[in-house]
Amino acid sequence: MVRKPSVIHERKSRTREPKPKVLIVCEGKETEPQYFNLIKREYHLRSVVVVKQSILGSAPISVAQSAVELNQAQIDLYGPSAEYEKVFCVYDTDKHTSLREAKQLIDEHNFTAIISNICFEYWFILHYRYSRASFLPKSGRSASQVCVRELKEHIKDYEKAGVGKYFNDLCSRLKTAISNSQKSLKDAESTNEFNPSTNVHELILFLQSLK
Repeated sequence: MVRKPSVIHERKSRTREPKPKVLIVCEGKETEPQYFNLIKREYHLRSVVVVKQSILGSAPISVAQSAVELNQAQIDLYGPSAEYEKVFCVYDTDKHTSLREAKQLIDEHNFTAIISNICFEYWFILHYRYSRASFLPKSGRSASQVCVRELKEHIKDYEKAGVGKYFNDLCSRLKTAISNSQKSLKDAESTNEFNPSTNVHELILFLQSLK
């Protein structure tokens, strides 16, 4: 007579967590990884999302190459079936020269580029208001520093390493940010002027779909 699986065995099978299937590789070592790890925690996505800082540097091409290497490491460790189903490369455009090469490598591997022009802080600004005014160097400040200064009009004590302090406020405004980001990107594409714009909303909507 064929024995039925034990209740204990069935319970173990049901509670075993699947291997992560989503990889997010970030340019920065502070703001972006902190933010997406907090989003991951907010949506209880521990078993399906891995957030990594680029292991090869902060240039866009380094982020893309890191994603390739981290994805391959997953395959080497667990086998071909463990390849990440979705890979996102998160980076800015400010002062970078390898944008075209990075996008080409990302497309070759069917990854998704999440690009902020000029910098990631523009995504935070969109939580508070819609703006398409370009960020340009001014008074000795870089374009990204000008963007951060504008963000401080809404988050006075903003600092890149302190996302956790204002994450709850950002989270409460997420619907507004997504709407503003979609509107901004649509306008950027129609005018071919991408400063400023971002498609971070695409990654957020994807993560929300996993809840």
